[in-house]
Amino acid sequence: MIQILYCVGYVKRKPDGELSKLFNYFKKKNNPRTVITYVDLRYGEGKAYHKINFVYIGRTVPGYYYLNENLQRISRLQFQKHLLENKLQ
Repeated sequence: MIQILYCVGYVKRKPDGELSKLFNYFKKKNNPRTVITYVDLRYGEGKAYHKINFVYIGRTVPGYYYLNENLQRISRLQFQKHLLENKLQ
């Protein structure tokens, strides 16, 4: 199984076809049997995935995260149990 993380930042022009080109190149080079990807609904609806024939399977519950003192988002993976000792000292 292959998982794709695809992120597009703010751009003034719409990057039409960019995901399609990227995905076609990926398929040619890797010949995957299964590909799974996700959409962060804070930033889009996943229409680009639908355009390249991905099948909508379902919606998951939102994940959680932490904010630092500057209100910057910190990955929850940095707070795994085996890492907490260093965070709390």
